[in-house]
Amino acid sequence: MSCHSLGRSVLMLVLAAGGLAAAGEPPGADVGKLFQEFLKAPTRESYLRVHKALASCEAYRPYSLDLSQIGDLVREKKFKEAKALLGKAMPNLLLSPRAHLYGIQIARGLGDEAAVARERDAFRKCLKGILSTGDGTESKPYVVSRVSDEYDVLRALRKRKTRQGLMHRNGRSYDAVTCTDGSTVWFDVTAAFAAMSRRLKKGAQPDEKD
Repeated sequence: MSCHSLGRSVLMLVLAAGGLAAAGEPPGADVGKLFQEFLKAPTRESYLRVHKALASCEAYRPYSLDLSQIGDLVREKKFKEAKALLGKAMPNLLLSPRAHLYGIQIARGLGDEAAVARERDAFRKCLKGILSTGDGTESKPYVVSRVSDEYDVLRALRKRKTRQGLMHRNGRSYDAVTCTDGSTVWFDVTAAFAAMSRRLKKGAQPDEKD
């Protein structure tokens, strides 16, 4: 099973995880198994293992439009279409708190309370995983998979952005977000920037940010 052929929903992805790490698969193919392990024990180390596997997966597109499209479908109450698109977007959105937040709304709209509970658990643990990677300072930035993660973290910290700047230091890339309270929150976006650079070198069109 390749990164592109993961299940049609987050739940199916996790249930199928046991078969993802078969011999000969690319490095990112075990991302589902690692995510399942992360859900069982949401630590900094387990989060970073999933993040690393996702970043090495060919399906990783940190600036893709699918999250915004899912949000539009949810707001239009097109829950079946939103569920299908969310499943299709995996594993790209696997660590996105917002994707799981939409998963909660989709499951609620479809009357699936068990799925509501699962998605709520994944949402909380993904957010906890990001927050466990640092403290938002320049020396200990939060490690994120996509721009929307930054906004989810700022919302959790009850902060609002005034401006944002991309910086490259010592071989790594960072988003430095200045907030209305005068603080600056740092995010490590090395994996996301590297993935975008690889796509551009291959001649792909740049994706828009979430």
